[in-house]
Amino acid sequence: FKLESAESGDFKYDVYENNTAVISGYTGNEKDIVFPDTVDGYPVVGIGKIDFRSRFKSKKITVKTGSNTLFISGSSFDYCYSIKKVVLNEGLTVIFRSAFGFAESLTEINFPSTLEEIGDSAFYDCKKLKTLDLSKTKLRKISAGCFSECADAEKVMLPETVCRIEKEAFFRDKSLADINIPRALTIISIIELWRNIFTTPAMISPINAINNIPPIFVM
Repeated sequence: FKLESAESGDFKYDVYENNTAVISGYTGNEKDIVFPDTVDGYPVVGIGKIDFRSRFKSKKITVKTGSNTLFISGSSFDYCYSIKKVVLNEGLTVIFRSAFGFAESLTEINFPSTLEEIGDSAFYDCKKLKTLDLSKTKLRKISAGCFSECADAEKVMLPETVCRIEKEAFFRDKSLADINIPRALTIISIIELWRNIFTTPAMISPINAINNIPPIFVM
């Protein structure tokens, strides 16, 4: 349960009964936004919904999460047209639904090895992301619409832990030309992936994917 709300420097935050803090707002104007590891002695374990929609219109910004961050809440940075680069900390486990949806200037993001879940539409319409390197993560599924409409995405690297790809995970990623098929994928997920691939002009002949289909699925 939330105990109180407070402010420290450029950050607003909420304190919870387990003596942790979640960032709830940002009042600064820096181009490079570094979220704190702690605020007033409380470890910052999460980033809540922060309204960047009407700010930073004239410049591109970089966002870096603090070392104690475990999760990024749903819609935390959605419609933040100014974010160009995101640096995520090792220790982060969850990016919730629509966290970076419509961040159309985002060109660079890392996915840490501790990441276990990305919610539906978390990166929907992030048009300028070119490479999605998820290979070091612990993801078991790619959620519905997670990377849909990422128009410039050319390459996707999935971890071998992925066993499920949900509806329209890569839908209309029209530049996608290279994606691997984890051996743990169910046949239903392979069919769903194929539905995405064959709506993508660059994947008319998806040789890189075909070469990685588990032998049990090759007829």
